[in-house]
Amino acid sequence: MDVCKSIAIALFLALCSGMVGGCGSTSARGAQAAASGPPKHGGTLTITLATEPAIINPWLAQGAMSVTTWLVDGTNDPLIELDPAGNWQPVLAVRVPTAENGDVKIISDHEMTIDIDLAPAASWSDGEPITCEDVAFTWKTVMNPAYSLSNRLGWEHITAIACPTAKHVHIVMDEPYAMYRSRLLALGPLPAHTLKGKDFNTVWNDRVTVSSGPFLFQTWQRGVKLVMVRNPKWWRAGAEKKPYLDRVIFRFTKDANTLKMQLRMTEADMAFIPADTNLTEELASIPDISFKVLPGAATEQLELQTEHAPLNNVHVRRALAYAIDRDLVARVVLKNQAPVAQQSTVPGLPVYEHDTWARYKVDPAKVISEMKLAGYTRSGSGMWEKNGKSFTLTWSAGAGSMPFRARIAQLVQEQLRRQGIAIKISLITPAVLYSDIAPQGKFHIGEWSEMTGVEPAPSLILGCDQIPVAPGWAGKNRFRWCNHEADAIMRKADTAIDPAARAKLLEQVDSIVADQAVDLPLFRLPDVSAWNHRVQGFKPNPQPGHTWNMDEWWLSS
Repeated sequence: MDVCKSIAIALFLALCSGMVGGCGSTSARGAQAAASGPPKHGGTLTITLATEPAIINPWLAQGAMSVTTWLVDGTNDPLIELDPAGNWQPVLAVRVPTAENGDVKIISDHEMTIDIDLAPAASWSDGEPITCEDVAFTWKTVMNPAYSLSNRLGWEHITAIACPTAKHVHIVMDEPYAMYRSRLLALGPLPAHTLKGKDFNTVWNDRVTVSSGPFLFQTWQRGVKLVMVRNPKWWRAGAEKKPYLDRVIFRFTKDANTLKMQLRMTEADMAFIPADTNLTEELASIPDISFKVLPGAATEQLELQTEHAPLNNVHVRRALAYAIDRDLVARVVLKNQAPVAQQSTVPGLPVYEHDTWARYKVDPAKVISEMKLAGYTRSGSGMWEKNGKSFTLTWSAGAGSMPFRARIAQLVQEQLRRQGIAIKISLITPAVLYSDIAPQGKFHIGEWSEMTGVEPAPSLILGCDQIPVAPGWAGKNRFRWCNHEADAIMRKADTAIDPAARAKLLEQVDSIVADQAVDLPLFRLPDVSAWNHRVQGFKPNPQPGHTWNMDEWWLSS
């Protein structure tokens, strides 16, 4: 076993020990009962979700949400995937390319090559083979400036993709690239034969036309449900003739309370539930339900929009950091289901863990000092003013999908009020928040979660080239913050193949971000899934998403 795999497993076990319920299922009637006999074919499984994306193309900025991945995972076999133990496994690829097996070669500081053999039997649902041409087409599509991609991180370092044979892929990169597995290979290629010549900004927004996975897209009734049906020509069906299910229905609800009620009334078989204050107690009271709380793949944080006043002033941002009691937030809102986060990026691997945000503890004296340095004055217990005008900060968060966010907003609003800082809370439909408000910087403080990957890539959310711009508003640097020193270090980290060396560089980046108080990490977002006891084969896996093994799900009687 290579060192990265060992580290990933150690991380998984270490993190689980700190979460409510650990890494095991908790249930009103004990652990999920194992069904007797072999898996059964047939049936419809219903999943209820509290969020619905604007589009279902996860490559585009408007569709770059976890829920989008859940919806289309069943139509998308990746080249490789991360299993629940933290090991990379081949899917479309015959084996995982590594330096150790010779499939990854560092030629020089300016060249790295990756060789991939595709599974001979791999094919699309219409019978066309999955080939090197699909991988090359994917790269060309991602790099086409006409398309509003959520990001092009990693892809921009590819200089060529050669196809010596239909099933052999030879990728040439302009430098060693540390995150090649998570950023390039843990994705499914696009079907060149159906998408070539089509407008990628629109063609897959409402439907997926062809599948490489166990399911086929059938219908999407916006605001109600999305339906997937069994792919009878799935190339990995095997002797078991997978997938076992005939249909998977994703139902959209307006809030988490409705979602839990559907579980209780057996109107849903499974739910991916936003973390909440009393969630574990509520789930434990539902008969015949198992649930699991795991360390999630995202950090819940407060993002500060640094482009415009007043938060373009670092002293105002630091004042906020010293005014907000993050320990109280974690303790009251989530009842210690997750510890306070002390870094902006999700560690991914233990080697990347550090505590650069520990410098920010509640300190009213420092709030006063920083606000005065920013040119503000305060009379008694009133609000801070400049030139006779008090300022009010807007707080933007998603409505409904994460109920704890409204409570965090109210809790912090009161904390800041006592420190002379006014907050106006705005709860916005997630589809509008993430496609309009956030990318266009129409906020002061934004509360949401960020994912930087199992191999952390802070440049994805902090890179100067990731600031969203019109017309497509692609890019996830919603802070609108650009620091050239941090940018240079992130660039260097992207080429550091050795995890220990890379971790030191990323800690330097986090130190700069913390010093500039660009964001305020709250906690590692707990990942909660719940399912009826008749659901078999479900293996929660936050990093790639819980729908990663839909082909193995089946229903017992």
